[in-house]
Amino acid sequence: MQFAHSQHSSTEEAGLEKPLDVKLVPQGIFRAARKISDQIDEELRRERIALQHMRGPKILLLGSGDSGKTTVLKQMKILHGDGFDEKERDAFRVRIYDNILDSMKALVYALETLGVQLAVPSNEVHAKRIVTHTPRVGERVLTPEIVESLQELWKDAGIQQCLQRSNEFFIQDTAE
Repeated sequence: MQFAHSQHSSTEEAGLEKPLDVKLVPQGIFRAARKISDQIDEELRRERIALQHMRGPKILLLGSGDSGKTTVLKQMKILHGDGFDEKERDAFRVRIYDNILDSMKALVYALETLGVQLAVPSNEVHAKRIVTHTPRVGERVLTPEIVESLQELWKDAGIQQCLQRSNEFFIQDTAE
């Protein structure tokens, strides 16, 4: 059995066009395509610059731990942004309560380390309450008993003496 030889190539039979012969395309088409491509590139460049300006400048804050980097960012948000929503304020409140308790615990432990006595002996009850207090996860309030203990201990001359010697033990800068 013989097959008739077709004068069409296999790409034509498959319905595909022949590759474009570049020599037959007028040069003006390439110039026009290049011009359109350049215009698109320029538009993309302008959009990229506009997007960067919308995002605002970037700031790199450097500093050691507890040097105030986060505080600066929070102040920027308060002064130049919309402030904090209720969820963020709740999270800060919990952290503040934790810092208060941790600082008072550090001062109570410093009494023994520094050999300082509480000026008011009845404050021993308050010191024990603070040291043994373990807040529940996400606790948003300080109980009245804890607040009373914090207030009484803060007024105690022994605690204030430890605070004056805070260079001799670790306590957060925010303790005062």
